Amino acid sequence: MRLLLLFALFAAVFAQEATTESKGFYGIFMDGVMFLGIAGAAIAGSLFLRQLALTTLGATAKKTENKLDDLLHVLATQVLHYSTCVCAGFVISSKLYYLGFTIDAAAVGALAVTLAFNSVAALEIGLQFFCENMAIGKKKGVQNALYDFLKLARLLLYGGSILFALDNMGLHIASLLGVVGIGGMAVAMGAKDMISDILAAMSLFLDQPFEVGDLISTSGTTGHVEEIGLRSTRVRSLNGELHIFCNSAIAKSKINNLTHSERQNRSIDIGVSCDTGDEQVKALPGILADAVAGIEKCEVDQVYLRELGMYALVFELRYSVLSNSSADARAVVGQINQAVNERLKKENISMPYPTSVVIKKHGDAPPQ
Repeated sequence: MRLLLLFALFAAVFAQEATTESKGFYGIFMDGVMFLGIAGAAIAGSLFLRQLALTTLGATAKKTENKLDDLLHVLATQVLHYSTCVCAGFVISSKLYYLGFTIDAAAVGALAVTLAFNSVAALEIGLQFFCENMAIGKKKGVQNALYDFLKLARLLLYGGSILFALDNMGLHIASLLGVVGIGGMAVAMGAKDMISDILAAMSLFLDQPFEVGDLISTSGTTGHVEEIGLRSTRVRSLNGELHIFCNSAIAKSKINNLTHSERQNRSIDIGVSCDTGDEQVKALPGILADAVAGIEKCEVDQVYLRELGMYALVFELRYSVLSNSSADARAVVGQINQAVNERLKKENISMPYPTSVVIKKHGDAPPQ
């Protein structure tokens, strides 16, 4: 179909050029024969070189188990499409047998558009191969971002190819580029946040600090990553709330990926009554450490008297959860609270509660 459109285009342009120069039938006929003869020879040569290159690449790909060789052969087949060879033949013919500016510009423009179209198709094939075979492309959530980037690349490539084709067809695009540049600046100023998010998405894509399904902590929120998009990242917190972060905000903030950590460092405050005896206070760090020593996936790091509070003596128990699961962390907290409560009751150590002391002096009137 593409070849038929190309031949129709050149036939129309050739007819217009011949009519413009008012040549006789014989002159037009001879020009057409010479032009098509040179074009046919050039096309045949282009097809021969194409077949030679593809055959060499195909033979090399069969000898190796590397999939990149197969990818290179497929990309070359797409870029060096038959339409590319035909356009290249017409360009060579227009240069060797010059029939006018219009035909020459049409040949170059057709080659530029054809190469752009085939390059976009090759880019899509390459990115699909990248998603299916490379390690980073197999990660969850990366494919969507890759295809989003492909859409942007397609727009940029198509836009550039159209401008290139117009320029080579003799059209003055300087004023058009000026208008596009001014419009681009206005759009960039109005959409600077969106552009910042897209650039941040590229940074997250290349650096890969997390992927879909990971448990992360960022900007005061801890949860599982549900989706990584071109503008935003969605995180489902542990209480079920869905938090949507701009990619630029995540890229600037501290990210703690709990999925890839072997342990979670936690702490818990334990208060006892201010009336607790001195000997019991001295022994409490060992008592508390012994109380939680048998809990599975829990490792005690330190217990110490952290604060002399208004109503309680506050001990801090620092421990590590030997798992990256939030469910395991919550289970360990529950077991620690239960073990500490049972042990304090066994040691006859009271838990604190707010108290007030009323001192009544002799002769004071009773309260109303």
